[in-house]
Formats: sequence, C-alpha cells, structure tokens
Amino acid sequence: MRAHLRVCASCRMRSLETAATAGVFIVLALAGIIAVEALRAGLPAIASGELPLWELQARPHVCLRSG
Repeated sequence: MRAHLRVCASCRMRSLETAATAGVFIVLALAGIIAVEALRAGLPAIASGELPLWELQARPHVCLRSG
C-alpha cells in the first residue's frame, strides 16, 4: 500500500514540475516581449523620468529592518 502511494505521489510531482517549467518559460517569454517592446518604444518611462533608474534610493518605509 505504501509503495503505491509513493508511486502516485511521484507521478503528481512530475506533473507539477512540468507545469512549473512551462510557467517559467511563459514568464520569461512575457518578460522578453515587454523588454523588446520597451526598447522599440525608446524606453519611455526612463526617458520621461517616471522610472529614475540611476537615482533609485532606499526609503525608510520600504526597508525591512527589524529594530
């Protein structure tokens, strides 16, 4: 009985690993599409100053320090 449960669990784990791998590829593809479109548009958020890439600063309310 226990061997049967182990085999079933391993099959489910393999299917989850396959789904996770597919999910990673989908996320990477979407990130690539967004990056290409941003480059084609001339990086408008950086050019307009909405995303100050070189001036990013840590703000006290964002830092997760204890104490």
